[in-house]
Amino acid sequence: MSHLVAKKSKGKTDMVIFEGADGTGKSYLSKQKMDKMGAGLLLHFDKPVKGFDKYIYFHVALLKVPVVLDRFYMSELVYSDVYGRQCLLDYMDVNCLEELMTKREADVRVLIVKNKQLIEKRLKSRGEEVCGHCLDRINEGYKELGECYGYELIEI
Repeated sequence: MSHLVAKKSKGKTDMVIFEGADGTGKSYLSKQKMDKMGAGLLLHFDKPVKGFDKYIYFHVALLKVPVVLDRFYMSELVYSDVYGRQCLLDYMDVNCLEELMTKREADVRVLIVKNKQLIEKRLKSRGEEVCGHCLDRINEGYKELGECYGYELIEI
């Protein structure tokens, strides 16, 4: 993982992105932030599946309304690496998205798992499979990208 999106916003922004592993509270925080900033849209990106159109990322980046994102394309970079599948985004895609996010002054917040047992409990309560080794690798992927690009890291 040698590249990624926009730097953290220094001021007021109309785009906030929460990234992190499943069960870290992205949806909860996204809803709170949307209410606080009066965002026009709250969008949730699940892990991409077969047939997902990568250009949806570009459409979202170009939206002219305030938006809060519960995941965005950082998740595609992390999850494709962890699960050994080809990433939907190539280097040029990521560079273009990085430029769009920078122009938007997107505020990217990365949720890092500190309490693994809490996250595993949340996932189990939702009926989701828990792979401790995968969770470790996902967390490390987000942490590496967050630190590398100066995103706000929030420990959960």
